[in-house]
Amino acid sequence: MTTHGGRVAVVHHRCPTAHRTWAAAARCQWKRAVWVTGEGCWGVHAPCGHGATITLHADYYAAADALGFIDRLGCGHSCQPRTHVLFQMDKITTGRPR
Repeated sequence: MTTHGGRVAVVHHRCPTAHRTWAAAARCQWKRAVWVTGEGCWGVHAPCGHGATITLHADYYAAADALGFIDRLGCGHSCQPRTHVLFQMDKITTGRPR
């Protein structure tokens, strides 16, 4: 991830697979994530406790609300709010089509 001021990052996912959904691209990007949920190019990466969790959202505002929620209340596992990151994935389709 490339951070652009504060805790907003742009994820430059590069692989030879053409992903059909944002969730598929996120699962590919974060192969060791405990879970990936939602759909959309905006998301929150929370690398706390037992492993990273990824929540995807359709727009910036929904992702920002989710980030604010887990920063205030914690994500449930040895939470470190400073490690939570709001991100935007740069492309849904990368590489060549299958």
